[in-house]
Amino acid sequence: MEIRFDKPYLKDLYTEGDAGKKHRFQPQIIKRCIRVIDLMTELPNVMSITQY
Repeated sequence: MEIRFDKPYLKDLYTEGDAGKKHRFQPQIIKRCIRVIDLMTELPNVMSITQY
């Protein structure tokens, strides 16, 4: 599955773990976001997400 980010700060959040001073998130939220995106990249299609 291909992941595309519509906002540049979301891509920075995933790749670097930090979205800058304007967009601040709690560390738990950042870890969960990265975990969910990694999960989506491992799944073969969108329908596979429904089991979670």
